[in-house]
Amino acid sequence: MGMSEGEMREEIRGLVRDASGFPMDLNLSDIHTVNNNPSQLALWAKVAQETVN
Repeated sequence: MGMSEGEMREEIRGLVRDASGFPMDLNLSDIHTVNNNPSQLALWAKVAQETVN
């Protein structure tokens, strides 16, 4: 089972927090991260954009 939308948000918030204001590039390059469901990539992109904006 893949991550829920809430878990995705928490993961991204943690990455942004750890970056401490430095520029960062979020690159989802591991199909395991999306639980072998490529449609999850669109959800990750949506959640990332909503979370950082």
